[in-house]
Amino acid sequence: MKLQEPEHRLPGDATAKKAVKPVICYPVESLVQPDLAAYRSAREDWRKTGEFSVPPREARCFDVPAGHFFRIVSIEGPQVGDLNL
Repeated sequence: MKLQEPEHRLPGDATAKKAVKPVICYPVESLVQPDLAAYRSAREDWRKTGEFSVPPREARCFDVPAGHFFRIVSIEGPQVGDLNL
């Protein structure tokens, strides 16, 4: 399975991180492959309707109407976060 290149800039230490042998927690072969072409097609008419930041160790709630998308972007470097849907 060939992974696609990300659609964002790679971090400066990407090569070193890629050199680390991964630890497989679950078999990736059983995961359903998303229809990325459909998502990219849907993005053609996107327009931003809102934006907010979540400080470290805090939380935020927001609503996403049916048929809409949301994007999470790390603006201060690598982050770990929980997402409850």
